[in-house]
Amino acid sequence: MTILITGATGTVGRTATRRLVTDGVPVRAVSRRGSEAGLPTDDVVSDYAAGLHGVSAVFVHPRAVGLHVSDLVSPAVDAGVRRLVVMSAVNVDEPLDRQPSRLRGDRNAEVEAAVTGSGLDVVVLRCDVFASNVRGTIAPQLRFGDVVRAAFPAAAERMVDERDIGEVVAAALVSDDLVGKTLELTGPQALTMPERVEAVAEVTGRPLTFEEITPDVAARGMVAAGLPPEFATLYLDLARERGDVRLPISPDVDTVLGHRPRPFVEWVRDNREVFA
Repeated sequence: MTILITGATGTVGRTATRRLVTDGVPVRAVSRRGSEAGLPTDDVVSDYAAGLHGVSAVFVHPRAVGLHVSDLVSPAVDAGVRRLVVMSAVNVDEPLDRQPSRLRGDRNAEVEAAVTGSGLDVVVLRCDVFASNVRGTIAPQLRFGDVVRAAFPAAAERMVDERDIGEVVAAALVSDDLVGKTLELTGPQALTMPERVEAVAEVTGRPLTFEEITPDVAARGMVAAGLPPEFATLYLDLARERGDVRLPISPDVDTVLGHRPRPFVEWVRDNREVFA
């Protein structure tokens, strides 16, 4: 059994790779930055066709393959690959114009559809908001003081630790029990922005406070941080619609890994340098 990992240098891919290598499973990575994949040079390839020989399962990372997904799926079928595990998003069934990540280039719907239509054994992993997103929301603000500002403070997100996703990916690549399933991967809590700020304050010891701002001010800040204006508008519109509704927590991480998803405060504790 040899596993091919796309997106092997990302947080999810690295975790999946480490888990598989620790368990003695041969891993091959598709990467332009082979040294960052954490694998010997011989186990890193630069294109799909070169990497598929002898591979039994492939992890399909939507940002790694994008609209070139057919360049992976078709050769995988021809090469005799038996299983595809695809990472997607919890909102993938929403209308395309209500998926903010598409405005940043993500093509979760197209990648998931290509994989599920391959005719191979498939596992679909639909993920909620990554815990690491706070690198772009809370962390930059802390460089200028102890106040974190955002609009719609009652809006909550089920932030999931990428390490949990990576470990589920590793399990899905080798376990027959998950074939044909669509799993929803969430964190163990739905947290508002003030609650996330509280977790960061607890870990860092800084006297952080939260301040609500208007959507217009929030949008200007998001654009100034490099996000497309259309993304900022849609993201804030969806937060307004969500109000104070807290979506239920999925049991799927617990079911696959045998433990509850890692709480957000644990991610903060293990990445505290982000908030220095």
